[in-house]
Amino acid sequence: MLAMIFSYFLLKNISSRSIEVLDELDNRFISYSDILENKKVDKIVDTRTQSSKKNFPSPD
Repeated sequence: MLAMIFSYFLLKNISSRSIEVLDELDNRFISYSDILENKKVDKIVDTRTQSSKKNFPSPD
């Protein structure tokens, strides 16, 4: 009886974790497909130019 309860909670934990992993993979796939469709490329370019301005000041 104790083994059945333990295995139930173990399987419940594994199944909930696998659902979280699948959700995370789905979110990453959506963001990659947005990048490929040029929806988020502007945001990536903006963050790179801002960080380069912070790290390397202009020689003026």
